[in-house]
Amino acid sequence: MEELGARPADVARALDVSVSTVYRWMHVGHAPRSALLALFWLTGAGKSMIDCDLYNDATQLRGLVNALMRERRASTLHMPRVAANDPVTRWHGTGFDRVQR
Repeated sequence: MEELGARPADVARALDVSVSTVYRWMHVGHAPRSALLALFWLTGAGKSMIDCDLYNDATQLRGLVNALMRERRASTLHMPRVAANDPVTRWHGTGFDRVQR
């Protein structure tokens, strides 16, 4: 609560509990784990952890995109180019053969 600059009333409203509940947690020195986790994600450490996870996910996905792009480029190097106005092209099991009509 100190790091957030929150008053007990603010925490109570955010967690949908009574102000007396928040004061009781403060008096006994602990709160339910769910309440602590909810507040943690609002702190600097919680936000930093989220930023770190998002950065790592984005980096991993960019690597996947690059790998897929390399795979696509490699696969298209071995495929013949066929234009819409080319003669009929048919498949013979070993490759494409152009047939003049």
